[in-house]
Amino acid sequence: MKVDRDIKQFMVEGEVIQKSFKLSGCTAYASNKRFIVKKGSTVTDYDYDHISSISFKQQGFYVLIILGSVSLAVGLFPLFYWDFLGLLGLMFIATGVCMFVGAILVKARHLEMTVIGIVSPVKFMGERAELNSLLKVVRKKKQGNVMGRQ
Repeated sequence: MKVDRDIKQFMVEGEVIQKSFKLSGCTAYASNKRFIVKKGSTVTDYDYDHISSISFKQQGFYVLIILGSVSLAVGLFPLFYWDFLGLLGLMFIATGVCMFVGAILVKARHLEMTVIGIVSPVKFMGERAELNSLLKVVRKKKQGNVMGRQ
């Protein structure tokens, strides 16, 4: 597995990168000892014991649905009240339909990781498959750490 030079210099003896994740704006690595994130030239690591929770979130674009509804209403208004549909009305209708389709097809997906000592959750955005894989790996590592202490 190809590991960034910046990551290798921070690794400790016996540490092995087991999986990497290409996410939006960063690359994350799961090692046998910790979770490492490289964003630009910044490298941050999180001990698995300090990750208190991790969850998958999917956010809909409800504002697009509302704006699409308004645009459709404005575009259809002349048709119902004045028996004509001008070019401006067609433009509003087309815009409204595009907003609806966009709201249905595009959903923001991200992981939120709550880490002890960090006030706001750490967010990761990316492809659904990559985020699911990341979620499973971190949960498995956390479970392994808990089982190892018993």
